[in-house]
Amino acid sequence: MISALVVTTLIVAAYLVLLSLDFNPYKPRIVQAVQAASGLDVAIHGDIEIGFGLDLRVVIHDIDVRNVSWGSRPETIRIKRCEVNLALLRLIRGALEIDQVFFIEPDFFLETNPSGQFNFRITPSKEPSPPSRASRSPDLVFLPVREVQVEKGRFTYRDGKTGETLTQDVNHLVVSASGWRSPVHLQLQGLLNDRPVRVEGTFGSLAELVDPGRSWPLDLKASLDGSIASVRGTISDLPNLRGFFLITEAQGPSISEALSLAGLETPFEPGPFRFDALINDAEAGLGLNDIDLRVGVPESREIKIS
Repeated sequence: MISALVVTTLIVAAYLVLLSLDFNPYKPRIVQAVQAASGLDVAIHGDIEIGFGLDLRVVIHDIDVRNVSWGSRPETIRIKRCEVNLALLRLIRGALEIDQVFFIEPDFFLETNPSGQFNFRITPSKEPSPPSRASRSPDLVFLPVREVQVEKGRFTYRDGKTGETLTQDVNHLVVSASGWRSPVHLQLQGLLNDRPVRVEGTFGSLAELVDPGRSWPLDLKASLDGSIASVRGTISDLPNLRGFFLITEAQGPSISEALSLAGLETPFEPGPFRFDALINDAEAGLGLNDIDLRVGVPESREIKIS
């Protein structure tokens, strides 16, 4: 009874000490650690706060990641608020586990220059040391995050060759994985160029993602304005966006509506459509192969391109 009281008193005392601390002086160290791990030019402009409940909650306000020198805007990422929930009981036992990370009103901006180079790339300053089997699970060494949620976010892609921009507003996004070697699950609800869209599916595990000798599988399904689409296959070199082998399928009630998402217009309404193709970069650059396009009533118009 006495020992339980002592432990409870120590925990309460630790709570009070942590609540009284000002973590803002540690911002430079946090930024330095993130930059060393990712190579990204990160800045924290707001305050860092600590809260308690069943988990230990760390809240960071006003974060941005600087864009490359040739970028069309100063930041490639802006985040109004980031909340990190750590498993408190496991943390007391010495195990660092992040149950959830919330990004509130993030703005992600991905673009290419005229030569096709992307503005965003993770480049750690040094390779992570191999996990110690004796100390902790490999599930917790590299990326101890079980679930990431995005609320009221925006993802924008700008093509540096054409100048065209595609915007995805995210009402709610959940990305989760139960472990280092478990598949990553995705659920998304939002707007694509002001049209309601839903996406769900799975990706390969985080272990496959960082293993240069393994391809990264994915299987996604999306619905938009009555149209449905799916993408499944593998990417053999995801960090460098190379080695695509993706089978795509799409069908819907209006090909004109589908083409309008890419900024294309048709002089008339051909009607419903079905589209199948293979996306790969086996030859010069990323392209479509084995295209099978069917437009209008069944068997009325059909285009096949090998």
